[in-house]
Amino acid sequence: GWDGPHGKLCVLAPGGARLVKEVFYAPGDPPLAVRVAAGEVYVTSASGVRVYDLECVKLREWGGTVGKAPGEFSFPNGIARLSGGALVVTDGNNKRIKFYSAEGSLTSVIGTPPTGIFDRSKAAFDLPSGVAVDDRDVIVVADAFANALRVLAPNGRQVGMVGDPAVANGDFLRPGGVWHEGGTSWLVADEMNGRVVRVRIRVPARLVRAAEREAPAVPGARTSRTSAWWACCPLALVAALVVLVAIVALRLRRRAAGAAAVASPAEADPALTGEPAEDAGHEPPDNLT
Repeated sequence: GWDGPHGKLCVLAPGGARLVKEVFYAPGDPPLAVRVAAGEVYVTSASGVRVYDLECVKLREWGGTVGKAPGEFSFPNGIARLSGGALVVTDGNNKRIKFYSAEGSLTSVIGTPPTGIFDRSKAAFDLPSGVAVDDRDVIVVADAFANALRVLAPNGRQVGMVGDPAVANGDFLRPGGVWHEGGTSWLVADEMNGRVVRVRIRVPARLVRAAEREAPAVPGARTSRTSAWWACCPLALVAALVVLVAIVALRLRRRAAGAAAVASPAEADPALTGEPAEDAGHEPPDNLT
């Protein structure tokens, strides 16, 4: 476990009855999140990430500087390990998440740090906090200031969103932590509502496949069911565009034909207009002279 206010990492005996070891952090750089996976302990602090073995012997670390540069951090509040060993870290105050190799090499960044505290012009997240992954490497990020969970494909592209700023069951108010319980079940620390919520998140495999075919993208605002449907059916979108273009072209041709008919009327028939017909050269009968 970690004791943030006292700036230390604690190793407890099974059952938590006895303190085995303490690892102290520098003042102002307390541990923020801990994740145990594949026999290693991953710990984030205000300025970076450290990896320990199960005896809390430090194996490696990266970061170490607070800032907005790609390799820097500003309160990384969550960390999770993907099945292949890669890591995803939420960089809270920088409003982004970052992907690392198992050795700590930065591989991709999703989101852009704000220029100021109220700048949301390029915000991919409002305040990413806890993060967890399921058996398919689907990523769920607790976005505290969005009062919601963002559901991402393994490459970081957003495929859905769960929750609204309310207090009813199924919604959240400043969710801080998230844990994959198994299957479609997730546990969420709903901090301002003072509760732990169990939610079921079902992500169809077709959504994940469609997202993985695209380059990692910045998750924007809430993903609607309609936009998710189009993401799964690009051929339907192309067909709809072709039909729309054909309809517009047909209407334009009809309009052009009508305009040509008005501009070039047919020659008038003298027999219909009442004008005298041209003399055909016959002499009038004698009785009319």
